[in-house]
Amino acid sequence: MVGHKLYWKMNWKRLITGLWLIHTLVAFSQGVTIEAKAPSVVRSGEQFQLRYTITGDFRDFKAPSMKPFRVLSGPNQSRSSNFEFRNGKTTTSVTTTYSYWLQASETGNYTLKPATVKVSRKEEKLSNKLVIQVVSGKASGAASSGATQPVSQGQSVARRKGGSTNNGGVQAEDVFIRTETNKKTVYIGEQLVVSEKLYSRLPLSGFGEFSFPNYSGFWAQEVDIPDRISLNRVSLNNQVYSMGEMKRTILFPQKSGAIDLQQAEVEVVVQVRDNSRRQRTGNPFVDDPFFNPRVRTLSVPCKAQKTTIRVLPLPQEGRPVAFGGAVGQLSISSTIDKTTLKANEAITLKYKISGTGNLPLLELNNLKFPPDFEVYDPKVAKNIRTTNNAVTGTITYEYVLIPRSAGNYVIPAVPFVYFDPQKKKYVSLHSSSYEISVEKGDSLGDNIGYQGFAKEDVRLLGEDIRLVKMHPGRFHEVGVLFFGSSRWFLLMALILLMAMGIYLFLTQYRKRKSDVAGMKNKKANKLAKKRLRKAEQLLRENKVELFYEEVSNALWGYLADKLNIATSDLNSENVRGMLEQYDVPEETMEKFFTTVSHCDYARFAPGDLSTGMQSVFDESILLITLFEKNFKYA
Repeated sequence: MVGHKLYWKMNWKRLITGLWLIHTLVAFSQGVTIEAKAPSVVRSGEQFQLRYTITGDFRDFKAPSMKPFRVLSGPNQSRSSNFEFRNGKTTTSVTTTYSYWLQASETGNYTLKPATVKVSRKEEKLSNKLVIQVVSGKASGAASSGATQPVSQGQSVARRKGGSTNNGGVQAEDVFIRTETNKKTVYIGEQLVVSEKLYSRLPLSGFGEFSFPNYSGFWAQEVDIPDRISLNRVSLNNQVYSMGEMKRTILFPQKSGAIDLQQAEVEVVVQVRDNSRRQRTGNPFVDDPFFNPRVRTLSVPCKAQKTTIRVLPLPQEGRPVAFGGAVGQLSISSTIDKTTLKANEAITLKYKISGTGNLPLLELNNLKFPPDFEVYDPKVAKNIRTTNNAVTGTITYEYVLIPRSAGNYVIPAVPFVYFDPQKKKYVSLHSSSYEISVEKGDSLGDNIGYQGFAKEDVRLLGEDIRLVKMHPGRFHEVGVLFFGSSRWFLLMALILLMAMGIYLFLTQYRKRKSDVAGMKNKKANKLAKKRLRKAEQLLRENKVELFYEEVSNALWGYLADKLNIATSDLNSENVRGMLEQYDVPEETMEKFFTTVSHCDYARFAPGDLSTGMQSVFDESILLITLFEKNFKYA
């Protein structure tokens, strides 16, 4: 019996030990990683480095065959440890690196198979495979020095100034800037990705003066890229270059036709070997160029090639009436918090537009609400993100509605139409429609007021205890009737006059409300002044980009309302044509276009442009004043 218990006790210990070993081996193998790195493009005869980085404990590293590359050195092993103390526990990570120096000989595309390491008796880890392109390009004369300079992938250069202004010995193909686009033909409102890329066969030291385009004729959204430019080796025209992206912008064309992009200009500071003769000192180490090479820094002006974009107008055939200028791949949805309520209670209705496209330029139109509903200005929430290749996100419109009368109502579906440039056709969507049942409300409904945008802000007035009358009303003699008396006829006449006045007022009010263009015209000056007050606040806070954006929106929005121009048709050509109809002086028009162009340029141009903010603000106020005089006497 004792032996039987001892047997089970030993088996339990073995089982627990085995489970612990299995868990340890699994965790151990999951913690091991191996990564291979090498340049993706090299020149024939060039030396380059191949590196395998292994994190974690392992054994038996096995490299693949290096053919057809010649192994000049390696494997060279280095090892480092990292200790981290977190939450009272110490963790240790070990990194081992195996490096090789290789030399390319024959041109072509070659694949190095994965390297392997053993992490247990039966398990191996594989690295990634590498594809290396060998081209026949030669180093430029300005950079060559007899021996090929070893290279590695992933270099970078800072955006700094420096260097002389002489570019002697540097050829046009040694260093240049290219404007690259993801397409050459687009529709109005379609996204276009433009990238300014630097290519160089010379070692880079920094940058001098640079000028990037302001993209006239486009609405531009700049993509954030690191200040330190990352350089990668690429093959272009059978030559090896270090390539770095200096600027990336997403454009939305605002007019049709062939538009030439403004050319970027950059001064690139490069290093070249100085082959001029020098006085010999008698010291072999100083006189020998191998031990003491002479290098000069030169500032080379570069200008991008001319790039033309063909912008197609949106097709007229099949264009729905509800189309408002949306272009991309979009969707619409809606939500409502309740469909049964009492009169004078609030409803929250939300419409959401989401997807990829010209979201920053969109407005939600074609909304219709029951006439007995009081509708307040919507709260607009924009969550728009700019990725490397697209502008995407959501726009939410939150409406607060208050039905004033009992009854059954229908909030119709909102039509939403966008043009899909991939399918080359219009897509019609609809939000949900809602049936609203409104019951009779409290007698205090006439005292309801609304403040803010959220339904929590809708409050009832007159909830205090009614005052107790301290004096009774007037008494009159029994038998004296008010009906038919002179005071009764006077009261009836007053009521009739009041009814006629109310009728005339409501008639004029409905007429003005139906005249959307007239309403916008009257409110244009007020809205422009509101935006300029906000711009003045941004000016005091020295928020440069937001200031120029607000001034631009104020000027464009003012003319859009005054001239009754839809957002999709708001461009320089249409605005100029309408202003000429109002006999606006050419000088005033030029001031307007110069100011808005300066605003657009200042939003995206590098450098400090805060010094001209006050003059732009003063010019904007002057423009609104001049336009008001022209429109008043037109």
